[in-house]
Amino acid sequence: MAIIISIILILLVYLLFNFLYKRTNSYKNEILPYSKPMGSVPEGLDLAFFGSTYSLYGFGAYDTLQINAFSFAMPAQCLEIDNALLQKHFKKMKSGATVIFCVAACLSFYRFSQVKNKSVYYSMLRPTEISGFSISALFKGVFPLWGRRIKSGFRIINDTKRFRDIYVPFEKYISPEQMDKNMKSMADGWITLFGLKNLKERDTSETNSANLSYNATILNGMISMCMQYQLNPVIIIPPFSSKLNQYFASEFLDNSLYSLIVKAKGDLKVPVLDYRLDKDFQSNFNLFLDGGFRLNRVGSRRFIKKVFEDLNHKGYHLTNQTLAKA
Repeated sequence: MAIIISIILILLVYLLFNFLYKRTNSYKNEILPYSKPMGSVPEGLDLAFFGSTYSLYGFGAYDTLQINAFSFAMPAQCLEIDNALLQKHFKKMKSGATVIFCVAACLSFYRFSQVKNKSVYYSMLRPTEISGFSISALFKGVFPLWGRRIKSGFRIINDTKRFRDIYVPFEKYISPEQMDKNMKSMADGWITLFGLKNLKERDTSETNSANLSYNATILNGMISMCMQYQLNPVIIIPPFSSKLNQYFASEFLDNSLYSLIVKAKGDLKVPVLDYRLDKDFQSNFNLFLDGGFRLNRVGSRRFIKKVFEDLNHKGYHLTNQTLAKA
């Protein structure tokens, strides 16, 4: 009996620690990049953003521009989760709303099975809405201290400062040398993750080819769904700086990013705006948080303004009173 009581007490203490940890700034800072889709999604949206890290930061300043929009973009996002979120929330968008799907080079090969932080999605989607349900990921979402070092728990009594937005953790000076290291690390990370020789040669991997075809089908389905419900889908390729673009060659991109778009579009009439080599961002490293991948707050505002202008030239009607000041 004493053993049973001890086990129950230990479990209760563990539950309490996890509850208290979820209330710390440390935990809230950690989930900040995921917090919008975790919360309530407003009704009557004019604009919605989907995509991975580059979309999260590229369009991250939208809420400073009085835009009736919502971002579903999150770090290391895959198209499978984008699709699940669209399926869940498309009714929150007005008829005629613009839905932006932001894509970049290696997204073509990226699948949910490769996502590391799966647990966060159980806070925004039902288990049946997530491809490849994982009890361990669900458990970790409920008990964030599970599998962590003991020192994480000490944040309960020795907390850190709360970040006001996703840009704050990066708002410090970094040298050109550090920018170069950051971008090399990004390139090396993709090469390792997808088993590539480099980001210049055409990839011939059967796995990557299969994943590209799968992702093209997912993206095609999202575009078709938007059109079915009188939403206006747009594919956007975000800007990278020259420090990151130097690692890519057209032969690789044609076989990954642009192949994904061609396969996904098919005969569908969906605009594609390509800013990867946009001259306003190539050498303006001060518009990025890391030297060339994540746009900072100023860079985001400039990017949003450019996207609005380009879409309006194509017949869209995206306006607000503050964009002229961006």
